[in-house]
Amino acid sequence: MLSFGKLLRTIREEKNLSRAQLAEGICSEKYLYLIEKGERMPSATILRQLSQALQTDLFRYYRFIDYEDPVAVERVINEFMRAIRTSDYKLRGQIVKEAEQLKAYKKPPWSYVLIGNRAMHNLIVKREYEAVYIELKDAIDKIKPVYEDTVFVATIYLAFSYSLQYLGQYEESYQYALLAERIHKESIGFYYGDGLYYLAESRATILNNLYKLEKYQKAVDYGEGLIKNLANVGTYARLEASLGYLAFSLYRLNRIEDAVLTLRKAMQLLMLTRNEFFLYYLLAEKDFKAIVKEFPSDDNILKEFQLYIRPLQIVN
Repeated sequence: MLSFGKLLRTIREEKNLSRAQLAEGICSEKYLYLIEKGERMPSATILRQLSQALQTDLFRYYRFIDYEDPVAVERVINEFMRAIRTSDYKLRGQIVKEAEQLKAYKKPPWSYVLIGNRAMHNLIVKREYEAVYIELKDAIDKIKPVYEDTVFVATIYLAFSYSLQYLGQYEESYQYALLAERIHKESIGFYYGDGLYYLAESRATILNNLYKLEKYQKAVDYGEGLIKNLANVGTYARLEASLGYLAFSLYRLNRIEDAVLTLRKAMQLLMLTRNEFFLYYLLAEKDFKAIVKEFPSDDNILKEFQLYIRPLQIVN
């Protein structure tokens, strides 16, 4: 079993840095001592700052703390990332069942990963909104302080945001989505190339909540920035949802032409990715139907989209 504190001390000593030198501008010397002793776990922000000071990617080691079978745990992480890339919530539930058999996932911090992903499955697939809300509220209360600001619990916060949203508690949902986004942003190195998908998942939820809160201009500003950022890094992560809720917000600001153009892009992407999860929830919004009425009657994309959804038995 790898001790992160011992590893940190080894790297610090290899760099010929005293504890005081490394802690300067990051945290107190005593706090660093407690980290090295194994009595504290650094937040994502502190971990990033320590990495910069040591010129060493501590996130790479951070992935392997406190468990005995790194190969099996790594495989589970990769499976979760695959499920998130494809928005496959059924697969997330299956992975949880497999991971529950591994010793590492029976205790914190990795048990938190299962709680969050199980909740996502139960919300999206089983639609157990109230049950998940109750379960996660209790889970959040029981998160050990040492982990409450780490990547291990970010999915719990995001799933709780989802449950609050389904129950109509949009302001609180928005706050938890912001919390998940902050952790994902600070911890993006934890997932390496797939970190953008986790970040995009939380940001799409933020945009959704801004729309639900009727903060349409703020939603447009946030959504346009989000989509530009996704384009700059070359990923379509959660772009269908982001385009959809951006279109709805544009419509509410009476920017009808922009709303039509944006929703058309969302339709094209939905047909390309065949993401039925986002399709279902976007079609459920009343503004979807309202914008569709603004499309030209001979719009080829709309006709193609209507043909696409017909065999899926999704009512529009």
